[in-house]
Amino acid sequence: LPSGLHIPQQQLDTILEWGRLLISNIHFYYF
Repeated sequence: LPSGLHIPQQQLDTILEWGRLLISNIHFYYF
């Protein structure tokens, strides 16, 4: 991440969790 960009750990965890859900949905529907 750029040094000027600071994302709170809680928000980062939420983003990662949404990412995992999206990937799971993609695999479920297309694979």
